[in-house]
Amino acid sequence: ATMDLRLKGPSAQATLRGIPAERTVGEFLDEIAAAVAVPKPCIALLGGFPPKPLELPKDLSVPVSSLGLRSGDSLIVREVEPEGAKGVAVRRVVESDNSCLFNAFGYVREKQRGKASDMRKLAADLVRADPERYSE
Repeated sequence: ATMDLRLKGPSAQATLRGIPAERTVGEFLDEIAAAVAVPKPCIALLGGFPPKPLELPKDLSVPVSSLGLRSGDSLIVREVEPEGAKGVAVRRVVESDNSCLFNAFGYVREKQRGKASDMRKLAADLVRADPERYSE
């Protein structure tokens, strides 16, 4: 049997269709990460009504059927700091649209994607405000 699940992430929504019950939780989390742009180590899931945290197993090789999900369920995907993240770097991919530096600054500063135009304007305003320092 397969499952269809709706996902609501911090900045994206998606539907995963045809998830086999025997797929591993690790592979399932890979799919979620790709669908809602949240790195796999940072995924926390909430399900049910009212939404409650879904306990993810330490052993990610167990089948997704062990999570107790049913086809048609909706999951909320939260982005959290990975457990024991002290000193851990998490790679974030930003759009490579000639504004990637500003997209990256926006993500770090505002914790949101799509802030390139705001960050570009901020940088331009700061440069314009100090012509002596930024003369060349």
